[in-house]
Amino acid sequence: MEPTRVGPFTVQKRLGAGGMGTVHLARTGGGYLIAVKTIHRHLADQPQFRERFAREIDCIRKVQSLYTATFVDADPDPVDGEPWLATEYVDGPSLARRLDEGPLPPDRLWDLAAGLAEALDSIHRGGTVHRDLKPPNVLHSGSGPKVIDFGIARAVEDRGSTGLVGTPAYVSPERILGKPGERPCDLFSLGVVLAQAATGHLPFGRPGQEPHGVAYQIVTAQPALSGVPGWLVELVEACLAKDPADRPTAAEFLAGLGPRPTSPAAAPPPVPPVPVPRSVPVPRPAPVTFRDHLAEPWGVVLAVTSGVLATALFPLVGTASWTGRTGLGALVATSCYLVTAAIAAVESRFSAAGTG
Repeated sequence: MEPTRVGPFTVQKRLGAGGMGTVHLARTGGGYLIAVKTIHRHLADQPQFRERFAREIDCIRKVQSLYTATFVDADPDPVDGEPWLATEYVDGPSLARRLDEGPLPPDRLWDLAAGLAEALDSIHRGGTVHRDLKPPNVLHSGSGPKVIDFGIARAVEDRGSTGLVGTPAYVSPERILGKPGERPCDLFSLGVVLAQAATGHLPFGRPGQEPHGVAYQIVTAQPALSGVPGWLVELVEACLAKDPADRPTAAEFLAGLGPRPTSPAAAPPPVPPVPVPRSVPVPRPAPVTFRDHLAEPWGVVLAVTSGVLATALFPLVGTASWTGRTGLGALVATSCYLVTAAIAAVESRFSAAGTG
């Protein structure tokens, strides 16, 4: 049954559960949304857990970073119920969900590397160790990555035994071998997370491999870093060193990170070809005929002139001598020929203009 209250906070709903506890969305008395994690009872009932958790809370209070969830309140030893820790509520997807979509582009990968390194530096300067850095414990907010759940793993694990808390794929070799996990173990986890974010796969083991097989690869094998960009690969290799003394500190990692790269600009969408308009045939005017010329004023004038000239000359043909008649006939014929030639020339010019 879900609790309705944790400490002074009103529970809204369950956000999730993991190996160390259950996380609920809750509201403060003023209505501010927070995330409250209650520790599983079987862990809280371990000897001296509450004392260790109280010491971790004192360290967590000192952590101040833009890349960690802000501490709100905690109770390591409540009268009723399990120990709990309240932090700001980060409304964003986990890095694990983002990596389901594939590797990060260079600029986003740099942002992740710088943010996680700065968060670890703040956590370490606060006097605690995360010990469970992995994609589900990194949330994406509008201002960058936010690391959550730091300090809890050490409170659970530091009980004088070789028990291991965390996901094997992100656990350092020394912790797998039962040695204490201090600050360098967080840098190893950082290297694993960044290699996965850069390539889309873990640097040790293979998909579906049993946890003990992955742990064996971490202790004995070299990491698979093909695909990690050149500006990051040397830092990741240093983080994944088998010997904790060979790993950089979080501050050294930040100093060696270099300038932020830019992701290749997306290719502009192809410009669609401009359609070439099809030529529209220009209709040709109908040829101009003799009848069309007669419809024009000048055609009427020529026709009337021809008629008048023929009428005037025709009587003279009958009264003249043979020689005279022959000459007059030739004159009439010549006049008709000239009129006909003029009309034909005009018609030819207009026909050429209409077909040009």
